[in-house]
Amino acid sequence: MPPKSSHNSSTNSSLINLRENHIIIFTDGAARGNPGPGGYAAIALYSNAHGEPQIDELGGRENLTTNNRMELKAVIEGIKNFKDYYQNLSDYTFTFYIDSGYVVKGIKEWLPGWKRNKWMTGAKEPVKNRDLWEELDELLEKGGKDMSHLADVPRIASLGGISGGIGAKKPAVRKVAPSRALKIELNLIEGHAGVWGNERCDEIATSYADNKAMVDAGKKPLNMYSGPLTEYAAAEGISGGENILNITAVHQARKDAMKARKSASSSRGSVIGADGKARPVAAYSYVSMVGGKIHADKTWAECEQRVKGKSGARFRKVFSKDEENDLMKEFGKTGK
Repeated sequence: MPPKSSHNSSTNSSLINLRENHIIIFTDGAARGNPGPGGYAAIALYSNAHGEPQIDELGGRENLTTNNRMELKAVIEGIKNFKDYYQNLSDYTFTFYIDSGYVVKGIKEWLPGWKRNKWMTGAKEPVKNRDLWEELDELLEKGGKDMSHLADVPRIASLGGISGGIGAKKPAVRKVAPSRALKIELNLIEGHAGVWGNERCDEIATSYADNKAMVDAGKKPLNMYSGPLTEYAAAEGISGGENILNITAVHQARKDAMKARKSASSSRGSVIGADGKARPVAAYSYVSMVGGKIHADKTWAECEQRVKGKSGARFRKVFSKDEENDLMKEFGKTGK
């Protein structure tokens, strides 16, 4: 958490995408299985009481969870990090960069209807992860504080993304209920595509998911940073921190290699490795999703038995543990 302050903040206007009274947050979540052990992460860029840009890296884990829950938890913890820092969160705009369509659509499209329908979906089923959605809604409504004294002050909400961001659209500005305190901007970005802030969040989230013993002992599973933005690039254990404000793909080689592997595995009898060389197809596992449950089978026979005749079943062959994890994460982001 940032050190407590009673002052408002301003920012260095020369920093790309960092505006006055502005907080930028990258988030990500990960789960090893659905459900399974999981982790969440957030990287926040903000200004301290002296107008100096700061960075906070946040992370945590749960023993039995899902990818969608971890994606939601990352956003919630990103906001809660500032509850006791600024005097009034309604004075600030939170800009999120998220690779979860579930979270972005949930906030922008589904949440109002869920509340009207007493937390039932359009299919008359209970909303999944209701506890986290209610906690997030409370933060969006009140910033976690009693904001009743602002009842006569309308909020202007921008939900369309900031100009120039990935998938950015002209912000949709609208007045909403007076008690809704936070101003948010949501940017849906492509995961595992080289956006540095997203890549770093994924590293943090997966490290928490994979290191139960360390976390249970009160230790962080990797080096994490909290301090001035100017020192972030040189922080121990962090490579590329100077790219935190670059929301374009700064690791183009990684992005190209991933596309090549996907193309090769779907159309030819060989798959391209990270080194760019072809290797014979030898499946690591077969990942499937049936009825919202995700499994990884070692043989096609097992996977076929699981998916055959099941409506809406999805499945795909993968060639490494990393690809298995990525696909399980991808499948986990598709359902409400």
